[in-house]
Amino acid sequence: GDVTEKAFYPRLSDDGKRHPVTRGLEGSTQEPPQWSRWFRVIDVNKPDGTVVMNAGDKPLLVLNRIGEGRVGMFLSDQGWLWARGFEGGGPHAALYRRIAHWLMKEPELEEEALTATGSGRNLEIRRQTMKKTAQQASIITPSGKKQDIPLTETEPGVFTASVPTTEIGLFQVANGDLTTLAHVGPVDAPEFADYISTTAKLDGFARETGGGARRLRATADQTSIEVPSIVASRSFASASGDNWIGLRPTSETVLKSVNRLPLFSS
Repeated sequence: GDVTEKAFYPRLSDDGKRHPVTRGLEGSTQEPPQWSRWFRVIDVNKPDGTVVMNAGDKPLLVLNRIGEGRVGMFLSDQGWLWARGFEGGGPHAALYRRIAHWLMKEPELEEEALTATGSGRNLEIRRQTMKKTAQQASIITPSGKKQDIPLTETEPGVFTASVPTTEIGLFQVANGDLTTLAHVGPVDAPEFADYISTTAKLDGFARETGGGARRLRATADQTSIEVPSIVASRSFASASGDNWIGLRPTSETVLKSVNRLPLFSS
């Protein structure tokens, strides 16, 4: 395209104010921006992709996705003015670093992202989006309770929520098609060392004693829990079968203590 040589301040577009590559760029929130002017831009008519910076009414920085790849293009060769400190320079290092990391698919720079972390006894939810609104986040607590949590915009393109909780463990968080997990509470507690449900740890001992390790399952209509029948079994018989577990009677007793209390005084 044609080359326009005229002084201008690089400015964030509306999309650029929400895009993680340019959002919150130092100096961008003031007018004029607190960085130096540039003097040359290549004219491009309706470029494909997201225009995150403008040179007046012309595109300056365009980001796009092509298949599984990504493309970032500056339509100017004037970035060196920021690096050389002309008129005070500009945030060239931060901007170039973010562009490079976005091209390498850095998770923190994804336009649409959902993260959650535990902070003390609070669950902190953060939704990053190019949209102007964000729907409620859905959480499932360690006990299985479901909650819908409204998100509040704390900066352009970022919606957050802080959820106090009395539960400790792994929380599931969902927002639209995005899901994530977060742990609240001490991470080194023994009961949280292994989250995977398994019968393997009891199978060996159960087989040696003629028993079995069973899971409690939901009924076919998902309305209750299916519990195996409990039946009395002889001491030498198997204590486990299809949909039942045996309880062996025993005459073994251990006397712990004897207490006497007079009912009448003499």
